[in-house]
Amino acid sequence: MNINNPTTFSTPDLTLSTSNSSGSAGALRADDTILVFDTTLPAAVGTAATGSASTAPRRDHVHAGTSFAAPALTLGTANGAGAATTAFATNSTILAFDTTVPASVGTNATGSATVASRRDHVHTGALIASGSYTGDGQATQAVTGLGFTPKYLRLDRRYTSDQTAAQSKGANVQAYTSLLDNNAAGMALTGNDATNEFLTYTIDCIRSFDSDGFTVGDAGTSNHPNNNTTVYDFVAIG
Repeated sequence: MNINNPTTFSTPDLTLSTSNSSGSAGALRADDTILVFDTTLPAAVGTAATGSASTAPRRDHVHAGTSFAAPALTLGTANGAGAATTAFATNSTILAFDTTVPASVGTNATGSATVASRRDHVHTGALIASGSYTGDGQATQAVTGLGFTPKYLRLDRRYTSDQTAAQSKGANVQAYTSLLDNNAAGMALTGNDATNEFLTYTIDCIRSFDSDGFTVGDAGTSNHPNNNTTVYDFVAIG
């Protein structure tokens, strides 16, 4: 040891870095404490970076791991990156379907709903029913069992042999929703060959369109489709 140039000791001030370099301060003692670790909690997840901290993590340090949240995915027409910092678990439930009943028929459109239809969804389509009933001669008679409200209805008086009678007024009666609405008693079109008119407007024939069928009327004349014991055939479209 050079007694003319004794060793000078000082508090350690080492810096952890990516390469070695010589310092200019005094020497370290064997029992000095060196700053290597700090008490800062490690980030859970972040953007990749080399870092700039002057201390190292302890080998048993623990990252908080992934934070989970309820899915908030949006169905769209193109892929897009989200901004959330949370993930969702593999057994999460994702909103993809709703319980809205699909429209039966409508104007074509791209739509704006944020959910999809199930592959086994069913459109109702056009509702059509046909059948017959027997008139009872009353002012009104409800014909039921169609399962829907008609929008158009045609009735035909049943004839088997007398074609001349079949050509008389009232051989057929037809109506549609807006036509019925033109008169509180129910407006309909009736066949009228006797006056050289194929169709004429008549009230009280088809009185109303109902939730499960329709109601016909009788006013004691041949053009009303509820003549007692007369059979009528019908076609209804909903």
